[in-house]
Amino acid sequence: MKKLVIASGVIIALGTVWIGATWYTGKVAEEQYQTQINLSNQKLAKLFKNSKDSVKVELTKFERGLFSSDVATSVVIKSAQENKTLTIPFTAKFYHGPLPLNRLVRFNVIPTMFSADVELAKNEHTQLFFGKHNKSPIITHFSMGYDKRMKGESGIELDVEIDGGQLSGKMVGEFDVDSEGYGWGEAKSEQWKIILPKEPTTSDSLSEGTIELNDIAFKYNLNMPPKEYPQLLLGEYQIRFGNIKAVGKKTTEDFYMQLKDVDAKFDSKLLDKFVNIGFTYNIGGWDSKQGPEAFSLGKLGWHMEFDHLEPKSVNTILSEFSKIEPNMPAAKISSEGEEAMKVILKHQPQFKLEPLSLVNRSGKLEINLNIALANDNFDLLARRKILDLLKEFNLNLVLDKPALLELFTSVLENQQKVPAAEAKRLAESQLETFLQQIRQQELFVEDEKSIKLHLELKGDKLDFNGRLLSQDELNNFIAGAAAMSQENQ
Repeated sequence: MKKLVIASGVIIALGTVWIGATWYTGKVAEEQYQTQINLSNQKLAKLFKNSKDSVKVELTKFERGLFSSDVATSVVIKSAQENKTLTIPFTAKFYHGPLPLNRLVRFNVIPTMFSADVELAKNEHTQLFFGKHNKSPIITHFSMGYDKRMKGESGIELDVEIDGGQLSGKMVGEFDVDSEGYGWGEAKSEQWKIILPKEPTTSDSLSEGTIELNDIAFKYNLNMPPKEYPQLLLGEYQIRFGNIKAVGKKTTEDFYMQLKDVDAKFDSKLLDKFVNIGFTYNIGGWDSKQGPEAFSLGKLGWHMEFDHLEPKSVNTILSEFSKIEPNMPAAKISSEGEEAMKVILKHQPQFKLEPLSLVNRSGKLEINLNIALANDNFDLLARRKILDLLKEFNLNLVLDKPALLELFTSVLENQQKVPAAEAKRLAESQLETFLQQIRQQELFVEDEKSIKLHLELKGDKLDFNGRLLSQDELNNFIAGAAAMSQENQ
């Protein structure tokens, strides 16, 4: 009998602890949720501070029970220009830890502060997106651990009729972030498709066709900046499209456009107490046609880097940019911004373009550039001592003549609407004029296929297409080229 009494007492004690824990984590869940809403509103206010429009998150209900809570939240969008307010409601069920019931039914027994199921709710503004199946198009499941990290997955699925057309697609994603929103996330989608209305909505809009986005992938990984540099954005963003295709009618003519393998990436990091910022953009192919006019650009891409930037000055410049109001006239840079730029230049920043390239059916056009300053003494320019200002300098330019001819022809046909035969003749004439001008300046090395330029700093001399020039020789060459250019004008 004593053993039974003891066991019963233990069970009651454990049950009391669990009930107490669920009550406590329910209270914490409400506090943490309100904290996240406050943080979101701070970021939204900062984002829209120079706009007459506003976006705000409002907690409209938090009914806390013992094991779960019912929650309602709204995103309120106010448009000053249209004098309208749009309310997007969400409902949620919060399950209290340490063992939330919605995780227990999935046999997940890892202790968690709370877990939640969230979905878009229906009102007069959102009912359109529920579609013919009357199903919420946005559903998110997430949990917060005792380390205050939030992990979860989201799904968006639409199949709705809008303005005489149709929008359909599905995207799934997952995330793992801290209480400040820093961490990683990714999302993928096989396809989004828009069936266009039969009648154009504007005079030059596309109609009677489709727009398709295929093989979409988005990911980010954000790191918290140091407290002294809160404006810095550190981490990576990347978005990829396997294919973007639009087919239909535009101004009564057949229209077609396709972009292949589109990839855009931004990354920023602190390295050896300096900021390095990079941008990468690539298009694997670009083809379009409207009526009888066809255009093919080929592969286009570039990678740019701004390296060795002093972080405090970058933070100041970003802060100054955030003060600029939309539609305001160009203003003189502030004294703080000027001083920040001077500090950046003092710390020997570096710029890289590796490469900027265009590859079409006839060849390639490519430039690689690398510039690093040795000091910030720009008086050296007035004293004609350019090489003393540089720590690193490399420039490589390769222009294939057939690629240039194709580019000139395409611009004449598509931008200036010149007939194909005439465009080719004019392009050949323009190319020959261009070649004659650069031959006179003696800047490039020319062969049958291409023209090239190579510049590289080697010690105190400049390698100019294989010929080493001292500073004085370089000055004489620049003066001669400038004089020849004036004679030809």
